Amino acid sequence: MSHHSSSRLTYAVDECPGVRTTAFLGFQAVLLMISGIALTPVIVLRATGQATPGTTAWVVFAALLLSGITTALQGRPIWKFGSGYPLFMGTSGAFIAVGIAAIQQGGLPLLGTLAATSAFIQFLFAARLYWFRKLITAEVGGVVVMLIVVTVFPIGTSLLNQAPEGKEGMPAALTAGVTFFSIVGLALFGKGWLRLWGPILGIIIGCSVGAALGLFDVESVKAADWVGFPLSEWPGMDLSFGKAYWTLLPGFVIVTIIGAIETYGDAISIQRVSHREPQPINFKTVQNALYNDGLGNLLAGMMGTLPNTTYSNSISLIEFTGVAARRVAVYGGGFFVLLAFMPKVSALLQAIPAPVVGVYLIVLLSILFISGLRLVTENGLDYERGIVVSLSFWLGVAFQNQTIFPELMPAWLHSILDNGMTAGGVAAIALSGALAWKNRGGSVIQFSLAANVFELSSRFIGKQAKQEKWDEQSIKRLQLVCEESLLYLKGEAGHASDQIRLELKFDNDVAGLELTTSLDTLNIGGRIQSLDPVTDDPAHEVELRILRGLAEKVEHQQFSGKSFLSLVVRKVE
Repeated sequence: MSHHSSSRLTYAVDECPGVRTTAFLGFQAVLLMISGIALTPVIVLRATGQATPGTTAWVVFAALLLSGITTALQGRPIWKFGSGYPLFMGTSGAFIAVGIAAIQQGGLPLLGTLAATSAFIQFLFAARLYWFRKLITAEVGGVVVMLIVVTVFPIGTSLLNQAPEGKEGMPAALTAGVTFFSIVGLALFGKGWLRLWGPILGIIIGCSVGAALGLFDVESVKAADWVGFPLSEWPGMDLSFGKAYWTLLPGFVIVTIIGAIETYGDAISIQRVSHREPQPINFKTVQNALYNDGLGNLLAGMMGTLPNTTYSNSISLIEFTGVAARRVAVYGGGFFVLLAFMPKVSALLQAIPAPVVGVYLIVLLSILFISGLRLVTENGLDYERGIVVSLSFWLGVAFQNQTIFPELMPAWLHSILDNGMTAGGVAAIALSGALAWKNRGGSVIQFSLAANVFELSSRFIGKQAKQEKWDEQSIKRLQLVCEESLLYLKGEAGHASDQIRLELKFDNDVAGLELTTSLDTLNIGGRIQSLDPVTDDPAHEVELRILRGLAEKVEHQQFSGKSFLSLVVRKVE
């Protein structure tokens, strides 16, 4: 097992820095992330032609308020909602394409209904995360993220020449150019904090140039109140569930799943950087992060703004500052809530020139594309995974451009497959499922702890291993690994009625064992890792020491209600 520890940490997740330090770091995180949180729904409104002052003020208010609530919950969980780590939440750029389609067909009420409905998919994903271990893979998530970029990128370029009458052309181009080179220059040549603050500094520089050229509406910002409620009404929800709802729902479901995959990865990554010593990944924590993400999506739908997700900047901030204290998220969430009730913030965001927003969106999408590439290459790209990624990506591009028998498709299918992200996502999930079915393999036996588990498992392993031409010494090693695993599980939390599923799969000189149980034990991988070969009594926790010596890999994935103990054993040479 490889785990990352952060020896550079000044404060670990369960430690408490002083109030001033916490407040400063929380506010710094808010400043870094506010542009993405507030500008993303503004971009969607501008693309649909509905960016009126009242509507924009409302969606910015809702986005900041919900980001604050869900961020604070990540830091200080309530029941299942929140990870207990400083995971900042914010508007998801992945919903830009489907959000635009929803507003074009039914306004913010339809967007709200679709967002709220798809949140229940996230709750299901969280509750039964182990169901999707082999179906919703990193490759699927990566393909959809890259196709989101393909779908939305033209919107970014269309904003570049939007300007007040008489200011199109050179003023817009100059403003966009300065913004672009500022953001990209800081990203490529900036060091430390300069790179971290690159996007927001680029926006400030671009707005300064835009103001000098007459593209920035300074008066509207001056006229806005510092404190108050948005001068708009709740847009409501469309509960007619008409044709537009059903045609757009598949796209929302797919993007929701992709958002869940992103949260899944962030919740794992933040555990790796938030402790002084390596810790096994707690998948119950991952599930709780997903529940909180789903709650944010549900509330976003009810309030009529874009759904949210975890921000990967949370991990970068910890690595940069050395502070992983969960209370930073609580303070940061509080600052988001305060900013939501400052109309001047909304006015400032509305006044940002369209060329600056367009450049920001282009850079944001480029970074999103990198995230997609990282996802598809996370487990390595062998021949089979390569086919899944390449074929589903290019099918998505083809459907986006309507080049695959468009004249033969009925109208209802057009409304679904003409979105490249939806078409490519469906293809990726289908191909991933086919690959999982092909590789299912393995022999399975199930028994209860009331049975003679050691005899049953040893006989089962011996029979399967002999069919694979394993020698006697290697078979005994494999049987011993299984026996010690069962002994540990039975001694930790076993009851006679508990069921254990044993799957055994061979690949030449390597055997993979997977024990699936509902037992709630301490993480075996973590216990093995914490054993000290020098100071501990050799007789202490013998089962774990045997497993450490004989198994090439021990991984214990624990979810609410289900755990999977995977062991890899190599033939004796």
